[in-house]
Amino acid sequence: MAKLSNNFSLKMFSLIVAVVLYVFVSAESTTPVEVEFPIEYRTQEGIVVVGDSPTRIRTTLQGPWANFHSFEIDSMTPVVVNLMKETEATTVRHSIFTNDLEPPGGMKVVAFSPSEWTIDLDLKVERLVTVNVDLPGRPALGFKIVDVKIEPAQVRVVGPQRTVELLQHVRTKAIDVSEREEDLEIEVELRAPPHPIVLRQKSVQAKVQIGEEFVKR
Repeated sequence: MAKLSNNFSLKMFSLIVAVVLYVFVSAESTTPVEVEFPIEYRTQEGIVVVGDSPTRIRTTLQGPWANFHSFEIDSMTPVVVNLMKETEATTVRHSIFTNDLEPPGGMKVVAFSPSEWTIDLDLKVERLVTVNVDLPGRPALGFKIVDVKIEPAQVRVVGPQRTVELLQHVRTKAIDVSEREEDLEIEVELRAPPHPIVLRQKSVQAKVQIGEEFVKR
């Protein structure tokens, strides 16, 4: 009789453990997880995306945490926005759906945002712009800047047409001539233009000629 009682207690304990595990696994399988999917815009070679189009999709996934935990968030499959048919500057409206998102195995998409947005496209162009020199400070007392030469005097920039056409010049980083009495020849870096314009070269050669300053009495 005591043996039967011991078996019954053991079985009850096993049953309780099984129920607790089932509840735990069930709860885990419905755990919501907030994840961001990167967006990949695909365009023709001469077309660029401009403006404030989103770069991520905020998503709520649900499913076993163990399945998701084995994935790196940075390796989430990008949401591809195919704009290859667009060949000129335009504005398009794009929508995505649940099947456009590829969650880790065992997870499902519960919610996501944004689901629709406007995309501005522009032509990618290239042009020459003038280089302006940034010369803070003054030469030594009795001296002055006689001449400044930049080689090349213009550099090429590339970017969206509407932005590039507004760009009048690019500037060098500061060339300090404070207290100098002699000429200066130096390679100087260019300041980055407004995003998303890109410089074709990063630096220019600057020659600063310094001479004596004659004062009439």
